[in-house]
Amino acid sequence: MGGDKTVPEFQGDGYDKASDPFATDVYYLGNRFREEFLKKFKGLEFADELVTAMVADDPQKRPTADEAAKRFAVIQRKLPWWKRRQRLVSRKEGPILRGFRGIGHIIRTTAYVLLRLPAVPTPPAS
Repeated sequence: MGGDKTVPEFQGDGYDKASDPFATDVYYLGNRFREEFLKKFKGLEFADELVTAMVADDPQKRPTADEAAKRFAVIQRKLPWWKRRQRLVSRKEGPILRGFRGIGHIIRTTAYVLLRLPAVPTPPAS
């Protein structure tokens, strides 16, 4: 079932054994973040420790979804303002393209700062 065949508890003889679906969901999310962001973009090292915990081989050692969300919120709050506004730079991006995209990013970021828009939007309080 499912698209991610790397879940440790489903390897070998574990494919037909009952397991905690919530721990598996945490693994899926952590692995997706690792594959789609950490491996493809520079500058996301701040998330390494959390992602490593989320993809732990032992499901009991993984954080719950709530714990992972809280840990991410703490990590985000500790990041300097400029890091929160930093653009994602592909590991495959060449220097010329990086320069052009960097200039566009600086212009947009300057406008956002002048407009006092938050780097990380939050939903309005109900």
